[in-house]
Amino acid sequence: MDISVVIPVYQDDESLNKCLEALEFQQGSFVFEVLIVNNYPAQKISLDKNYQLDIRIFEEWKVGSYAARNRGIQESQSNLIAFTDADCIPYSDWLFQIKKVFDSENVDRICGPVQLSVKEKIQPSELIEVLFDFNQQQFVHRGWAMTANLAVRKDIFEKVGLFNDELVSGGDQEWNMRASSFSLDYRDNIIVRHPSRSLSQHLIKTRRVYSFFYAKQKKKYPFIVVFLLGLLHLKPPLRAWIKVFKNRAGYSGMLIIQSFIYIYILRYQIFLEHYRLLFGGKPVRL
Repeated sequence: MDISVVIPVYQDDESLNKCLEALEFQQGSFVFEVLIVNNYPAQKISLDKNYQLDIRIFEEWKVGSYAARNRGIQESQSNLIAFTDADCIPYSDWLFQIKKVFDSENVDRICGPVQLSVKEKIQPSELIEVLFDFNQQQFVHRGWAMTANLAVRKDIFEKVGLFNDELVSGGDQEWNMRASSFSLDYRDNIIVRHPSRSLSQHLIKTRRVYSFFYAKQKKKYPFIVVFLLGLLHLKPPLRAWIKVFKNRAGYSGMLIIQSFIYIYILRYQIFLEHYRLLFGGKPVRL
């Protein structure tokens, strides 16, 4: 087995099938397996067809994509593991380029661009994602890479441990920092595409991720402190606004203003979620 492809999935069969379509037509003569880890076992995964792929499906009851990825790592049969997400579409030479680098160079971790599929007229949500969420090359300069497009030698996990499955966000950064003694290379020809998110999808993700940080606050501080901490989320997000403003070249003034408003809407969602949880609301994985 040359490569094990690990894909965590949570109630997104439609995107998963598109990802599998792309994997079915990968270029190159090598052997790879696809390990799909269902992170919502109450609902069985539905595949559109009998893909010409070596697919194995596993169930992971512990909530979180990092727990799902860990299950995939443990079940993998290759020493080279390629990670992507169910809503990503790998280029047809994605695995070929990954294997080419590992076969010819002494590398431990490699990654590439996560290209955002944007509309012809870019929207505020897309600009925010371009600047903040999918800048893989910038992340590599900081010592980490997104698991949407990352390949790792399996023995690295044996040396530094698996992903921290207590995290719901930022686990790829946390693990890569633990693996900082091993090389991390960026290649611009190892590419996957990712669809842009709508405002509603952004709000859902914001609620999901914030519940984790809220739980840590609740455990650490008394009620009155947690109550007051929520008010901080009404502060203008100046750092984010400044980053958008610094990268305004090539974008219309109206788009920049809309992006400022968009960022504040996301911040206000955190404020609302904080007090919903504080007064008895349950964190829900949406």
